Amino acid sequence: MQNYARWSPAPDEATALETDWHKFLSALAQEHREAIAIARKEFPKASSFQKGFCHAHEGYQIHNGYLSRKSDEALAKLARLGTNAVSLTPFTSIENPQKPEFFRLWRSAGSENDESVIHAANSAHALGMAVMLKPHIWVGRGSWPGDIAMTTPQEWQLFFDYYYRWMRHYALLAEMYDMEILCLGVELAQATVGHEQEWRTMIAKLRRLYSGEMTYAANWGNEFEKLAFWDALDFMGVNCYYPLSEKDNASDADLRAGATAVVERIAAVAWRFRKPVLFTEIGFTSTTAPWKQPHAEVRGSPVNLNDQARCYEAMFQALAGKFWCRGIYWWKWPSYLDYGGPADNEFTPNNKPAEQIVANWYRKAW
Repeated sequence: MQNYARWSPAPDEATALETDWHKFLSALAQEHREAIAIARKEFPKASSFQKGFCHAHEGYQIHNGYLSRKSDEALAKLARLGTNAVSLTPFTSIENPQKPEFFRLWRSAGSENDESVIHAANSAHALGMAVMLKPHIWVGRGSWPGDIAMTTPQEWQLFFDYYYRWMRHYALLAEMYDMEILCLGVELAQATVGHEQEWRTMIAKLRRLYSGEMTYAANWGNEFEKLAFWDALDFMGVNCYYPLSEKDNASDADLRAGATAVVERIAAVAWRFRKPVLFTEIGFTSTTAPWKQPHAEVRGSPVNLNDQARCYEAMFQALAGKFWCRGIYWWKWPSYLDYGGPADNEFTPNNKPAEQIVANWYRKAW
């Protein structure tokens, strides 16, 4: 040690030291590989059928977002309805959907930061619920993730590099906090179809970090039906906003027929890939005839609670007994229970007749 400051090994000595060092690291790694292999086998899984909701961070304040007591109360109410799974959605954003940029981790106190996501996951677990971590890219100015489309191969390469770095963070977070499912993206329609190899490479890399089950939340229609890498995932995921009817005054029978047609369309894709399906999102606003354009935001439209409830009932009836369907995540359940109610025309069923429809079905065995 006295000579260490001035010591420099001869080439042969350096080679021998390096060899011994690698032997030591290999032995150390082998010890941990065995422990990791055991932990991976024991990593928790969701129940056979996920009676789920998308738990939405609505408050954007410390007192009513994921980190709050109000969120805990909202989750507790979900548990009383029979819910056994929730998805949690941390966001990032992109300024220009045609240009690659580094995806930031949101850290402000009122956002879906890591601390708030961890708290919500722990609260859900304490209530016996499984957790799906479902990171999402926010695209402003009236756009959506399906508008993300680079213009050159070099820009696509950068996009996927940045995306993997961002998703890697959440894979590690889900691994550390035993979140049962990791959803690798949401409605990235132009970044998935035609980019099969990039996703297969990313999935393989993320599986080295995360021991749980994986899905992807494809947009209804073209993306869900044409995605080529479903076989690399554990579940097919669909954000299901297929219309149930074009009629303004659809009867219950019309809605049941429309819901059955939607379910059969999804089942055909599931059979093609021999994979179970999760409805990673499905929902209807509490407005008149929400079955015509279920995805549409309808701020300012008159409230119609009954039409929302009828859509819920039709979809539950159509999905009952479908063994290929492994879960439903309704869009959405707020992080504070003042959100919603009989005067609200948005998606949440909280304190509306659709809430009782959910309870009737979720309290049953599936």
